[in-house]
Amino acid sequence: EIRVAVVEDREEERDRLVELLNSSPGFACVAECASGEEALMVLPVSKADIVLMDINMPLVSGIECVRELEPLLPRTQFMMLTVVEHHERIFASLAAGATGYILKKTPPARLLEAIRELHAGGDMASFVKDNLTDLDDAKKAALADLVAALAAEVGRPAAPGAGDAAALRNLLDPPTFAA
Repeated sequence: EIRVAVVEDREEERDRLVELLNSSPGFACVAECASGEEALMVLPVSKADIVLMDINMPLVSGIECVRELEPLLPRTQFMMLTVVEHHERIFASLAAGATGYILKKTPPARLLEAIRELHAGGDMASFVKDNLTDLDDAKKAALADLVAALAAEVGRPAAPGAGDAAALRNLLDPPTFAA
């Protein structure tokens, strides 16, 4: 059974995710948090295998939560939830220690599949290839190769280290990122 925690500030979305997890064989929602602040208190004792983390929350963002929690929970994987493919935030999440991301509009069956893949050892390179839909194939492949190489360098199979954000940016068009 995959133990999943949900951190989402919108109640309707949080309830939908919790219901999906608890009604799907092989999954259990072990914690649900309505804010980053709550997540910082609850997640260290939740024993979640995977955390579905809203990337954009008020006060303490999902990125800040991952940055603080990842060193405390080295066996927990963080999958960021985002409404749109905002590359800068996705890469900031990776640099903070996230191990995956998925769009909130993803169909439920694909979300569960992505959680299974991440739990089974899937890596960020695969997520890049599958989910950065607005990049051409050559750029996605190059980015996925770089993510895999950087992840190996820092010794964590699914997440590049904080110093790798600049290298990741170089693969994208300059207007994508603020200076």
